[in-house]
Amino acid sequence: MATIGRMLAGLACAGVLLTSPLSLRAEERIHVYEVDIAVAEDGNLEIAEHIHITAEGEQIVHGIDREIPLAFITADGHRARSHLTVLDIQRDGEPEHYEVFENNRGAVIRIGTSGVKLTPDDYLYSIQYQVNRIINHSAEHDRLIWNVNGNEGRFPIDSLSARVTLPEGAAPLGVYVHTGALTEHGKDAVISTFGNVITFETTRTFLPGQNMTFEILLPKGVIQPPDEATLADWKAGDYASTSSAAMTAGWSALLALFLWFVLGRDPRPGVIVPRWDPPNGMSPGRVHYSISRNFATGFWTAFSASIIDLAIKGKVVLEDLADGISVRRIFDADDSALPNEQAAILRMLPPSGDSFRFNGDHAARTLRLADEFCDAVATDIGHTFYKPKRWVWISFGLLMFFALLGHEMSFSIGVEYLDGWLPDHCLAALVAWVFAAYAVGKWRKLLFSSQRASTKDLIVVLLSLFVAAAILLLFTLLVYADAPVSRDGLWLTFSLAMLTTLLWAFIGRLSRKGREVMDGIDGLRLYLELAEKDRMALAGAPAISPAHYETLLPYAIALGVEKAWSNHFEAVLAEARSTDASGTYHPLWYSEPGTGALARAAELGEFSSRMAASIERSLPRESESDGTDSVGSSGSGRGGGGIGGW
Repeated sequence: MATIGRMLAGLACAGVLLTSPLSLRAEERIHVYEVDIAVAEDGNLEIAEHIHITAEGEQIVHGIDREIPLAFITADGHRARSHLTVLDIQRDGEPEHYEVFENNRGAVIRIGTSGVKLTPDDYLYSIQYQVNRIINHSAEHDRLIWNVNGNEGRFPIDSLSARVTLPEGAAPLGVYVHTGALTEHGKDAVISTFGNVITFETTRTFLPGQNMTFEILLPKGVIQPPDEATLADWKAGDYASTSSAAMTAGWSALLALFLWFVLGRDPRPGVIVPRWDPPNGMSPGRVHYSISRNFATGFWTAFSASIIDLAIKGKVVLEDLADGISVRRIFDADDSALPNEQAAILRMLPPSGDSFRFNGDHAARTLRLADEFCDAVATDIGHTFYKPKRWVWISFGLLMFFALLGHEMSFSIGVEYLDGWLPDHCLAALVAWVFAAYAVGKWRKLLFSSQRASTKDLIVVLLSLFVAAAILLLFTLLVYADAPVSRDGLWLTFSLAMLTTLLWAFIGRLSRKGREVMDGIDGLRLYLELAEKDRMALAGAPAISPAHYETLLPYAIALGVEKAWSNHFEAVLAEARSTDASGTYHPLWYSEPGTGALARAAELGEFSSRMAASIERSLPRESESDGTDSVGSSGSGRGGGGIGGW
């Protein structure tokens, strides 16, 4: 038993010996924090801080960080910064290496060397610096409010004191002190005044995050207010980033407008001469697309004109039924002579002998037909007569990048970076730009190379713009509310990115050949609308016959003048009826149940006008979709910040 007792006692002693280093290990804390502040007559503060601190290699590995807030709101409400000048940094009476990093709130003085680790010990750091623009001037008195150690400190403080030396002969009107966490009104400090020297000493240990703020009221005349020249210099500095950003954005917008004016506008139209054939043998669908680089008067109009053109060419037969338009293919063999969009329509129709009806039962296939048609026309015509000028907007985008880079390098104070390379406000601006650019791209696609915009498409565009605006306002009003620089960089980044996007969307022009084709299309429209006597006066103009009428009918539909063209033909038929029986007209490619020959040729024009609307009505409405879319408290003054390790 004695042996067992001795063994247990030995184990207990060993345990005590093993754990005693942990219990005896010192805590990283500030033992003494002394601050001397000399207030100059010009309002500058020269501050010397003496910090006796214990380092144990936990938070304090290489040295300490001293953060000093510099950003503030002026009396007129604009954001400004004080200027910090570091005079001397010492550790244990010897000069110590340091670096100064600017951030949104102010500056961080990082004391120490990354390649040197401190041994656990007590150290005395002395930090001497100067700041300006601290005194608040009013009509009755001047006010000095200073946060001695700041509410961001990470270490407890055993003893904290501050001594303020006013200009010679100055006597304060009032002296106050506030202690505790941010916004608290503690009075755990003793104030002593002797002449122009005021001392503040705390009466308890301060925990991390607790601060001492003093407030001194000074009679007018003790501190000389800044003159007009100094105020102007300060204000110019406060607004330098904003002015630069505004000028950069303004000049960039003017440059973009100039580039569009010189390189983005179409050539002027030439002399329009009536003609009775399509320019370059273009199909009706391509004519419709080309008149404004989109399906201007309705996609289904161009689609219907192409189907009627196929019927006139003898490829299909059309029938106007009560429950929709029916189209029947005549031959199964492909025709290489057909335009790509018409060949695409034929490929998607049922084999010869079977009819395809444009009604609600075939809505999905109708939409596939439309997509094939649209893609074929846009691919063939999109860049044939239209030059998008990629080199212009790409060069402009690169210029905007370098302009933004120059601004960021010139006004980097107060800018925080992501991983040391990208300003965080740039990331926020780019996220907003992604939504706005998507809206512009979606709108451009709807405008230039797609079908008529639906309500859902418009909602998507507006919602994307709303999200972009919300991101910008959120970061402007909340995230960067206290940042004197970042908001300028935020808006400049977004503005330059959007200018490039808008230039991409609008830059481009008709080529010389494209202008000639457009003039030819205008000449064809003029011919189709001419009165009979004017048409007869044209040298070489063909007489209106059923074949000539049918050849140009799809183009009349594509150009929106099918009624006028059919009325002209009807007039010719009426004249023929008055002389013989040849005034009847019945196209082989079109039939209507219960009728034989058409009583009036204008009926075919009316059918052509109804056809696009009939096809569009056969499609489901958006509402039928089954989809589911888803002064006077701690921290109230200037200065402060805190002490941290690194």
